[in-house]
Amino acid sequence: MDTGGYLARWYEGYLVPSRSTVFGLYLHFGEASAFSINLGIQALATLWILQLDTARARHGPALRLLAISLALTLATALPWLASTLLTDIFAGLSVLALFILAVHGARISAIEKCSLSP
Repeated sequence: MDTGGYLARWYEGYLVPSRSTVFGLYLHFGEASAFSINLGIQALATLWILQLDTARARHGPALRLLAISLALTLATALPWLASTLLTDIFAGLSVLALFILAVHGARISAIEKCSLSP
């Protein structure tokens, strides 16, 4: 129901409070692939942001990424959020992106900074 509300903004041509037009356009982009492109983007964005954070670790960033990913998969709703077409996944990713910009901003590239910025 929520996903349809976001997607309908594209077709109905008017705005509704609490329904992001940008997210509706994002959904429309993946419509031809039965939204598998959207789900892939969400999963890859999650892994990329986790990788950016763990890559700054001094010892074993790859092992740390695997351990954190496994812990988040087993102990949180992350797999469910990444596999549903809702804006909820981007709330947590935004907080982590802001953390990376604030704490690791001096150690990430300009392209990564632009990609993380709102």
